[in-house]
Amino acid sequence: MGLTLQIPAGTALSAQKFPAATIYLNLAGPPGGPLGFSFERVEKAPADVAAWKTLASKRFAGEAPFTEGSAAPITISGGARSAYACVTGSSNARTAHLLAILAAPSGPGAILVDVRTAAGSGPAPSPADIAAAQPVAAVLASLLVDFPVAPKESIGSATMDPDGTIRLQLRATGPGPAVGDAVLTYKKSDARYQEILAHLGGLKPGETKPVRPFPKKK
Repeated sequence: MGLTLQIPAGTALSAQKFPAATIYLNLAGPPGGPLGFSFERVEKAPADVAAWKTLASKRFAGEAPFTEGSAAPITISGGARSAYACVTGSSNARTAHLLAILAAPSGPGAILVDVRTAAGSGPAPSPADIAAAQPVAAVLASLLVDFPVAPKESIGSATMDPDGTIRLQLRATGPGPAVGDAVLTYKKSDARYQEILAHLGGLKPGETKPVRPFPKKK
């Protein structure tokens, strides 16, 4: 799995890669400041608000008091993601948490994103409130997650030209022996460029990646 993000200029965050067995990355601000991000592996996503509350209350059991929040989808890494907001601690240690799930497009497993920021003295903010505040919004907007794609799940390959143009070499199979190939190109000015880049989990000039099936449009 690959994980890419950008830290805005002037934002002091120190990074720890694999600080624990299930945690891919932890970003922490200076001591005394609540800003931080963690990205860790979980087996499944919470199915509803009650499951989110159970997950959060267990996760923050040692950071009393725990204030329940709300659940609502937010946009991260090119898609709508299940998310939950809550508050832990009190006084100057009061921290707002945004928990969001990035599920693998196929197969088991998911990534739990935990965003930590100052909560203030008011009620628990909504997931959208936390996600929209800077520098959280900038970090989440830059986040790209590249889940592994098994060869049998790939519908082709993607490459990037030096100027950033994305080229998709795709193959489709139909009934019987019917097979069709297509080459699609997306320049940076194309309307779907960011959507395609997010679907690929990021791509660098000269890099080649397998392409997983695109979600069916409703």
